[in-house]
Amino acid sequence: EEEEDDIIVAEQASYWFMRVIPLQAPSWAYLIIAFLDVEANYVTVLAFRYTTLASVSLFDSLAIPSAMVLSRLLLGRRHSWIHLIGVISCMVGVMYN
Repeated sequence: EEEEDDIIVAEQASYWFMRVIPLQAPSWAYLIIAFLDVEANYVTVLAFRYTTLASVSLFDSLAIPSAMVLSRLLLGRRHSWIHLIGVISCMVGVMYN
């Protein structure tokens, strides 16, 4: 009985999550973005073999602003002012790194 309750809670949570954050683009676009994200993470880890930690951290800190630009261009996502403040703080960190 407890297992059934857990399943019901999981179903309700996934239903709530999907209603709160609806998809704004076709599913195939999200699959492409997910694939590119995995490949980017792989290349970042691979970069540790060939360059310094400072270079890798510099490129890695540009991931969030790059993802926001790509999501705007490819998915049509509009970001709020708080997201933009986050990107600005990332860029300030990159400049001081």
